Amino acid sequence: MDWSDADVYTLRKMAADRHSASEIATAIGGGLTRNAVIGKAHRLGISLSDVSGSRGPREPRRVPSPQAGAAPRKDDGPPRAVPRPRGTTAPRKPKNVAETAPPVAETHAMRLARAEELRIGFEAIAAPERPAVPLVDLKFGQCRYPLGDPRHEDFGFCGAHAGRKPYCPTHTARCYDGKASR
Repeated sequence: MDWSDADVYTLRKMAADRHSASEIATAIGGGLTRNAVIGKAHRLGISLSDVSGSRGPREPRRVPSPQAGAAPRKDDGPPRAVPRPRGTTAPRKPKNVAETAPPVAETHAMRLARAEELRIGFEAIAAPERPAVPLVDLKFGQCRYPLGDPRHEDFGFCGAHAGRKPYCPTHTARCYDGKASR
């Protein structure tokens, strides 16, 4: 919606008179929504936050005071919590430093050590020795683990029995760490 000067004037005047955003939207009309009024007021720096559902300041709640000659009341149980005034929060207890500390960033040396452990683990898994199968000769249920350099003529795929998975058990162990079971 394009805001005309008359619409902006109406917005400023009604906001100064403490009308709600819904009332302003209805007064301007043209299918204007409450959120559109709030957005325009925000962009213009007009405060609508002073407006509440009721007009004027709220009266404090009156708590009946015990009368002088009244009989004492029977204890109904544990004392009830006294509500805090609006706008205040309960004091926060300090958190444990270990809970608030950010996780330790993995250093380059840590990544290298982990990669070396994985490489040694992969070497322990013996890959089947067979000629590479070209892509056009792969059938359903054969391992699709690439062997060799794709730029060379002898490039191909493992081709071992894989069942319904993309890789045979040997290459599955090489490709997946088993941590993410989704």
